[in-house]
Amino acid sequence: MKSWYKMKLVPKNEATSDVEISIYDEIGIWGIDASTFKSDFDEIKNLGNIKLRINSPGGSVFDGIAIYNMLSDVRDKLTVEVDGLAASISSVIAMAGKKKVMREGTQLMIHNPWTFSLGGADDLRKEADVLDGIKEQILNIYENNSTLDRATISALMDAETWMNGKKAKEYGFIDETVDAPRMAASFNKPMKDFGFNSLPANVFEKPKEVDVTVNDIEEKVTQNAVDTTDIQRRILKLKIDNLK
Repeated sequence: MKSWYKMKLVPKNEATSDVEISIYDEIGIWGIDASTFKSDFDEIKNLGNIKLRINSPGGSVFDGIAIYNMLSDVRDKLTVEVDGLAASISSVIAMAGKKKVMREGTQLMIHNPWTFSLGGADDLRKEADVLDGIKEQILNIYENNSTLDRATISALMDAETWMNGKKAKEYGFIDETVDAPRMAASFNKPMKDFGFNSLPANVFEKPKEVDVTVNDIEEKVTQNAVDTTDIQRRILKLKIDNLK
């Protein structure tokens, strides 16, 4: 099982240390769950100031919400810095900091929660109600950490909105931008594997190795040739097949 985060001490002097946490991959799902994160976090949360560095496409909503709440407990000494990408539930985690920073060339993405579901009509209606409830919880977090009203944030989530540092600061999601050499968010899987529909142009590096079948599906996404739900089902099947 892979680890999608790291925690390290940054000595201030012989007696005290600050802490740096890096989340550089998807959250939960194919990685370590929130309970493992908590075990490590409990050992360092009472030390000095904490810096959280994020470069993540998102992942499990409930693992992400749990991590957001853990980090919110130390908000007064937490700085969040987006190094590449804070998308989906990782953008929620980014809201936990008292100070939030985005470097030049980075992106913050917010969208509606989605899931895979099987069952009859009643099962699917119930699942839709659950997703609506999750959206309301996420809206609460964004509303408390921006200058936008709830209706505007909801519309931005509906549209799957990508923001650079300037736009995120304008909306009040972050406090500061930092000029740095432009960097591209790069992961070992195509970004559309995560269900994103409106990727900004010229931001992401093309993966060196992409499964041909997945690539075919991605091309259909770009051309809007098939239904998004069907695409998500196919991608999930491909992921499960790759794990066998």
